[in-house]
Amino acid sequence: MKFHELITRDPTICGGQPVFRGTRVTLRTVLASLADGDTVEQIVASFPTLTADHVRAGGPAPAGTASHRMKLKLHENLPRELAELLRGHDVHTVPAEGLAGREDPAVFAAAVREGRLLLTQDLDFSDVRQFRPGTHPGIVLVRLRDPSRRRLIHRITQVFAAEDVERWAKCFVVVSDRKLRVRRP
Repeated sequence: MKFHELITRDPTICGGQPVFRGTRVTLRTVLASLADGDTVEQIVASFPTLTADHVRAGGPAPAGTASHRMKLKLHENLPRELAELLRGHDVHTVPAEGLAGREDPAVFAAAVREGRLLLTQDLDFSDVRQFRPGTHPGIVLVRLRDPSRRRLIHRITQVFAAEDVERWAKCFVVVSDRKLRVRRP
């Protein structure tokens, strides 16, 4: 079964958060449990309305269904595992393209030239006046209090699974520990 067939959003269920169809178990709960190291079996045992297929579908970044496919450029300051975890999206990494260690304008120019949303932690991309929404393919600036590899992977996969990221084209997005701010053109 495909991811989009297992997940639903209904404003009358769990405040409209993505849940597994036929349950009131949120995708966020499953992602957090997986990030904490729980096995599929442990999660299914704790949430009996879930199946192993639910949990596997909710695993690392299932958001890459055809309707959510995005062109992304993953900066070298984010874990490279995200390229695989965001499967289904068209992900290019800065190191794989020979741009590691290059100055910001070169990385940004490559993202613009390829029409890719840039995912980064680099504060040099934080000036919304310089990177006005609508003037580029999109920037996702990740700002976590504790930007460990594990927390970065967890938060980014959580956001990509729960949000309609295809609507971020040409936007300036800031992802923090608990918030998501989207500035649109």
